[in-house]
Amino acid sequence: MSNLRNHERCTGFICDLLDLVRKKMLVIEASRRSSAKDISAILANMAERIRCEPEYSQPRNDTFPKSSHRIIAHNPGDTDVMGIKGLQMVRAL
Repeated sequence: MSNLRNHERCTGFICDLLDLVRKKMLVIEASRRSSAKDISAILANMAERIRCEPEYSQPRNDTFPKSSHRIIAHNPGDTDVMGIKGLQMVRAL
């Protein structure tokens, strides 16, 4: 996955998708895995972000730094891919 994240054509969307898969789906203990409903909500949020921020789906460059945004979980009681609670997008400083 790190090879994909570091590829010159990798987008913010792909980075977030890889994080989602690694942290929420490829979890050995089934009870700790995200539900299909939660994954669907996160993916819908990511799709909406592509509509609102076209650069999110473009290869990263100096104007779109790696990990500048985080997509977080649907369920307010659960933590997101990046460990933040609630449903929102957060821009890192």
